[in-house]
Amino acid sequence: MNQAIIEQLIKLFGPAILKLIMDQVNKPKPIATPGNPVPKPEQSDDNFPDDSIPAPLAPIARVVAKLGRAAYSKQRFPEEFTHENPFGLIRNLNEIEAGAANIPYGSKAWIDLTPYDKNGKEILRDAFIGAGLSYKTEHHVGDASIKGDGALPDGTPKPYETVDTENVGNGISAWESSVGCLHQVKLHTEGSRECYGKLDGVESNHFTIKVS
Repeated sequence: MNQAIIEQLIKLFGPAILKLIMDQVNKPKPIATPGNPVPKPEQSDDNFPDDSIPAPLAPIARVVAKLGRAAYSKQRFPEEFTHENPFGLIRNLNEIEAGAANIPYGSKAWIDLTPYDKNGKEILRDAFIGAGLSYKTEHHVGDASIKGDGALPDGTPKPYETVDTENVGNGISAWESSVGCLHQVKLHTEGSRECYGKLDGVESNHFTIKVS
């Protein structure tokens, strides 16, 4: 460093402070070589900020399937589509899921799958995607189903398998936008339909909806 600059710095900071600054500037940096990794620096060393590294995803221990949403057929129930309820949503989902109330045929239903770890903590979407679990899902409603095979590098689903029946038809938009965790079906006919799913091979609870 130029002597004139050093003299000016001494006047500004004093010799003791300048020495500390120069020691930090001239501090040798560790060199990484094959077989000789750089040791983890102390957290207080500003030259090596302590980057936050995400922890690995905890394994899926439990999957909860539920009736996430349902909507009337506009053709059968136009009066249900109002200013207050423009999408004709069905409100008593808990009763329908428990088998205490029926859902009209022609309705649409969305089956939602939620993963939890062994501590009962919900595994959130970002962690689910980051662990490569997108579209590794299955949904079953009666004999109809959709089974995913994971995601391509660009995040879109790999070829998936759907089975439609005369009783239940599969939608696809909700499944794609939810990385495979939410699936929409249309309930064409009356009868009982058992519903469940799987996330990365872990099977959910089962429940039965009654279509009338």
